[in-house]
Amino acid sequence: FDVILALDCAYHFNTRQNFLSQSFTHLKPGGRIALADIYFDHPPSMLLTFFLAAILRAMPYANVKSNTEYLADMRALGYADVAIEDVTEDVFPSFTQFLSTQKVAFRLLSKAIGLLRTLGARFVIAPGTRPV
Repeated sequence: FDVILALDCAYHFNTRQNFLSQSFTHLKPGGRIALADIYFDHPPSMLLTFFLAAILRAMPYANVKSNTEYLADMRALGYADVAIEDVTEDVFPSFTQFLSTQKVAFRLLSKAIGLLRTLGARFVIAPGTRPV
């Protein structure tokens, strides 16, 4: 593939690392990957990790990463030109506002996203390139 685009999904995969590894092998040299994804602005606590993985089942334990771990994982797989652009303030406020106007389940999801944001969740764009 020339390009792989994963929008708001990779943090759900079992695991993101497997997805990134498989994507790398299927990208042509010079091919690019871009993810709209979630990481945490500091290493997450065990309580947060348990909450996300076991209670919400929103994110497998292995995908709860800090920004440093996220970048290191991509680089270790061989991706070059890896960068992260934090777009949290462009995404979470509008998204949670929209969800808060919907039915009960979505209002609860809005609260959960607000809690995650408070606990350091960041919504990011994370591109990388398979070297030529």
